[in-house]
Amino acid sequence: MAVVLIPQLAPPGLNQSIRLRVTRMWNCVSPASGRIIGLAFLGTDMEGNSVYVQIGQRDVEHYRALLIEGALYLLSAFRVSRPNINMISVRSAHVIWLTSRSVLHPINDDLGPFPRHSFAFNCEHHLRQMANRNRFLTGMLVRDGEVNPFLNSCFATQIYVNLPINETAMVAAIYEDIDGPIEMMPPANQPPNHPPQ
Repeated sequence: MAVVLIPQLAPPGLNQSIRLRVTRMWNCVSPASGRIIGLAFLGTDMEGNSVYVQIGQRDVEHYRALLIEGALYLLSAFRVSRPNINMISVRSAHVIWLTSRSVLHPINDDLGPFPRHSFAFNCEHHLRQMANRNRFLTGMLVRDGEVNPFLNSCFATQIYVNLPINETAMVAAIYEDIDGPIEMMPPANQPPNHPPQ
């Protein structure tokens, strides 16, 4: 069975294996009933690619007991398809489906090449196009704070960004003297320099 990277995934996927790090895992909930209808996670490979992985309702408890965020796994006997479902967390050519026949083995290996987080950056000019789609950033854990995790969040008219990454300095330089959809948040415990709205 061939071990592949995310760009090499091809339907139906049954004869492929892949090593993925689970970056974030969540319940899939029906908005109408509030029932859990599945489990999903975002996985990254050793080249930093990311893929959406879906688990059906009847296999949720089985996989919930096996999966740990941040851990590395070898997945095999999974299905691969085009992303024809709503609310997927990453843009990719394929999604992975774990079924009751899929095999999931934890790997005790160097996690260094496998990113712990995955970000898809979009230019602020694309926000208007994205506003009515099912994929839209509403909040993401970006770093641990002194007491609680620090969350970056957005709403319809503004996005607050305070990521500890190189792109933050670039965005700050672009918007230093401009009022627009991007506002750089000051360090913790320092109030923003704009009047309340």
